[in-house]
Amino acid sequence: MKIHGRKRYGFALWMMGMAAVVGVSALVRQIAHPVVVQGQSMEPTFTDGQRLWVTEAYWLFGGLKANDVVLVRSPEDGDVLIKRVYGLPGQELEWDAPTLRQVGKRRFVPSNAIFIVGDNPEVSVDSRDFGPVPLNHVIGKVLQ
Repeated sequence: MKIHGRKRYGFALWMMGMAAVVGVSALVRQIAHPVVVQGQSMEPTFTDGQRLWVTEAYWLFGGLKANDVVLVRSPEDGDVLIKRVYGLPGQELEWDAPTLRQVGKRRFVPSNAIFIVGDNPEVSVDSRDFGPVPLNHVIGKVLQ
């Protein structure tokens, strides 16, 4: 009877240990994980093939601010994009595409979205093309 009890107790400890490993792995991924840049839309800041660290828990690092670099899911096709935050929720933006001078078109950023632009606006497909990106499309913030 004691042997059987030990086996059950050992299995319970094993299960608790596995749950802890899974939990810690998920927490570490939330804090920071590596990504590789693909494409030229963020040149010269980041180049194709460059490795960066991204946090999904960006609220721990002050939330999102203008000029932060973020990973987002494209509202058009779901692809993962790396872009710079140009407009925050509730802001009114004015620009002249594609140079982003503060003249020309006006756009209001909804309260649940951000306006993102690549650092290389001549080749970047971004909010100038598909509009503001919902906040729930933000994957994480690049740690610099």
